[in-house]
Amino acid sequence: MVWAVLWGAIITTGLVSGAQFNPAITTSMLLVRVADKSLTRSELVEHGIYYAAHFLGAFLGALVSWAIRKDTFEMMVGARTSQGEAFLAEVFYTSVLVLVTLSGGEMQENNWFATLAVAISVYTAGRTIGPISGACLNPAIGLGINAADAIHNGVARAKYLWIYVLGPLTASVLASAIFFLVIRPEITMHRRRPYIAGQILMKRRSIQFE
Repeated sequence: MVWAVLWGAIITTGLVSGAQFNPAITTSMLLVRVADKSLTRSELVEHGIYYAAHFLGAFLGALVSWAIRKDTFEMMVGARTSQGEAFLAEVFYTSVLVLVTLSGGEMQENNWFATLAVAISVYTAGRTIGPISGACLNPAIGLGINAADAIHNGVARAKYLWIYVLGPLTASVLASAIFFLVIRPEITMHRRRPYIAGQILMKRRSIQFE
């Protein structure tokens, strides 16, 4: 039910902070801003605050879980899965999540459907790659859970940490490039079509009156 909680959290906090819960998404948004040369100093500071909130919140959440359960989680790959396969799984599904989020952010007239699409992406990832990599999709969660587990059971338990940090951040770079070069131009063109069609219709009408 993680996806349902996420959907509710996005709807609840979307108007307050933009529902920024994932450094992978924050990084992709930052990269898109840099690519189109629209990043301002205030936005850079704002993204820094998001990063701090991401990682601090994830670590505090792991500590609260530790206090309640009297134990920590060990994040690990599937028994029949190599680290490389788990890394690729995290990259692929985090890329999907980031692309869905960025595209939904552009389609502001369909916010409810966009937020549901994000939640469904998380649900699908959990069902598909949960047994492979754990479907982390979030470097803050990966770092926070591994940090708490390392404090409780030793650093050796964090041997898969790189997968849950580098995987989603690699996906940020890939997804932001795909969005900037492929998806956003298509969305922009789609928005222009009604305007272009209207101009053509007006021109035809003016010709008829002449």
